[in-house]
Amino acid sequence: MPKIKEVSFEDKIDKQVLGMCKEANLSVSSVKYHRGHDGDGLNCNLKIGNKIVGTLYDDSWGGGFVTRDKSATVKVEPFDKAIQDIMAKAPKYTSKSLGIENMSYSYDMIVNTMIKDFDIRKDCKKKVLVKATKIIDKNAKIDTFTFNIPFDGSEAQTLQVAKVMEKDGYVQFEIVNKRLV
Repeated sequence: MPKIKEVSFEDKIDKQVLGMCKEANLSVSSVKYHRGHDGDGLNCNLKIGNKIVGTLYDDSWGGGFVTRDKSATVKVEPFDKAIQDIMAKAPKYTSKSLGIENMSYSYDMIVNTMIKDFDIRKDCKKKVLVKATKIIDKNAKIDTFTFNIPFDGSEAQTLQVAKVMEKDGYVQFEIVNKRLV
C-alpha cells in the first residue's frame, strides 16, 4: 500500500466565484483555442442560462478580452452587468507571487475561472486528471498530470495512480475527477 497522501487542491476562492457565476446563471461554452502573437488566444460563447448572449474573443495581442453581443455591439449588457455584480461581491484574495493582499477579482479573472472550469470538466470526461505535490529543495512544487485512461472512480484506479505518483517522488495527490464528475 503506497504511503502517499490523497488531498484536495481545490481553490476555495475560485470555488466561491464559480458559485456566484452559477447563482447568476452565467457560463461559457464552445471554448476554442488558437495561436496568437503572445501565446494562445481563445474564443467562446457567453451564456445566461441556456441562451447564448454573446461571444468572447482574446486575440493574444495583450489588452484582455473583447466581448460582442449578437448584433456585434462591443458590450454584452446582461452578461457584463452580472460580472460587474460578482466583481463587487467577490472575496478579496492575496497574490502569493506578487506579495499583495486584498486584491479584487477583475472581469478577465472571473471569465478565466469559468473557462478553466469548463476545460477541466470537459477533460474529466475523457481521462484521469491528477494534481500532485513534490518537495524539491524544501519547497513544495505542484504539478498537473493527465492519465489517458477513462475515469471510473474505483479504489483500484486510485491505488494505481498513487503507486505511480509515489514512485515518481510525489508526497500527496488529488484525482480532480472525483470532485467534478
